[in-house]
Amino acid sequence: MIREGPRGRVECERICSVPSDDDTAPGWHTIDAALSAVYGGTEPACHWATVRRWSDGGPDPLDGISVYARQDHWHYVSYGLTELYTKQNENLHASGRGFELTARLRRGAEAEPPVFMANVLQNLARYVFETDNVLAPGHSMDLFGPILEGSDTQIRAVIFYEEPELRPVYGPFGHVRFLQVVGVTQDERAAIRTWDAQAMRPVLSRHLPLLVTDLDRRSLLTDPDIDSAIVEGRNRDGSSLGALQISALTVRAAKRFPRRPAFVTLPATVVDSLCLVLPLRIGFGRPFALMTKEKMLTFLPGSSAGLTRSDSGWTLTVTAEQAESIGASLRPVAGRYEVPGLPDVLFQVERTAVRDQQGNVIKSVG
Repeated sequence: MIREGPRGRVECERICSVPSDDDTAPGWHTIDAALSAVYGGTEPACHWATVRRWSDGGPDPLDGISVYARQDHWHYVSYGLTELYTKQNENLHASGRGFELTARLRRGAEAEPPVFMANVLQNLARYVFETDNVLAPGHSMDLFGPILEGSDTQIRAVIFYEEPELRPVYGPFGHVRFLQVVGVTQDERAAIRTWDAQAMRPVLSRHLPLLVTDLDRRSLLTDPDIDSAIVEGRNRDGSSLGALQISALTVRAAKRFPRRPAFVTLPATVVDSLCLVLPLRIGFGRPFALMTKEKMLTFLPGSSAGLTRSDSGWTLTVTAEQAESIGASLRPVAGRYEVPGLPDVLFQVERTAVRDQQGNVIKSVG
């Protein structure tokens, strides 16, 4: 398959069969066993296979994607994030990454399943392989554009949930669970991040049975009852988002700190999320962290402000009022920001380039 970002085309080989019932792909048959519990002997509507495997230097990590035809949607299931042929990792309990990806796409008049969703799954799997970041229920991701390139759909982000039908299974290489990719709008993703992904699931499910991605729908937040329920839940529960993985982070304290302020430098892309979530964590007595692969800044609730350093990174203790002030003061625009009530820390926001999987700049923020 070729790579053109998460919304591009896929060039792949469509085949009419999958590995036969022999001993060459026991992990493949583990996934088949989970599917047979739902579909019995029904064959997939189609199966796409990569022309050259990732292990042989190919560009795509998933060896195959099967698609099943339902009355109102297409059901996509990946093969390749778990171990399909031999045991390779040292974790005897989990097969490969421990999960496969699925997606459900609203079915229209088309006779064949749209191939773009296969490309979405490949790009998400590639992200996992290249970064070693783990995807889990409740995680979400901005697609930086419509999920179907060139369309005017409002679906521009995804959230991950446990598959509603495919139960976890245990095979010869360890356990396999299924993580469903659910297309959401940007404001729905913001609501999920500032509240609780699991609490949000029944809200989504009432309007999206089986959490089917529907390219034609509007944001659910246009319904005042749903919007009200989310605000009420957020005010009652706070936010469940405990940390954000970001591209860059610098904390620099002057030698004469606190007589001279410390500087916290952040990418502009993280500012909106920080401003939304921080008050809903600190105000409920919960910490919140910004993390790169090498550095971490933890915001800790406390009765007074203070910045300390340890082996695990920096800790900035703030009150609920100071967290609110940070949220009200920062903007996703390059510049230096003073926070009223927090004189010992200055925030520097830097303009940030957003890149696709190939390293091409999609847009700049800040």
